[in-house]
Amino acid sequence: MRQQALRTEPLSTAQLRVSIPDIARLLDSWGEASLVASYGIMCELPMDDLYQPIETTPAQLEEFVQQSERRGIFKLGGSDLDIRNTERTLVFTLCHESDIHFESRDQVRVDQVLAVWREKGLTVYVCREYVPVGPVQWERVG
Repeated sequence: MRQQALRTEPLSTAQLRVSIPDIARLLDSWGEASLVASYGIMCELPMDDLYQPIETTPAQLEEFVQQSERRGIFKLGGSDLDIRNTERTLVFTLCHESDIHFESRDQVRVDQVLAVWREKGLTVYVCREYVPVGPVQWERVG
């Protein structure tokens, strides 16, 4: 199975914020009890502290994001936060470009994320053969 990626259109801060519980519910429904978060682009940390794994859970995800904002490390819509399962087979990214990304090889999970985002009325783009480096061909699907 090829790696696929989804992304939303750019969202308002309010839309990003209400999407966090949706992400947590999806991860919980998939049995992902443990997660690994990492701060990325535009986070207010020394370079050596970026992309370092931080353990969390779906139940703690919303508080983790809020605490990161209060501490001035992460800005929703203005910096990157990656949220992975411990097996590193899927990742959600709260992106510095005010959108949300999802990557996985699991077609069922890709379809579930797409359904949730479309149910929320979000415009969604898919890359059916995602490669993390190089140009990405996005196709609008909703």
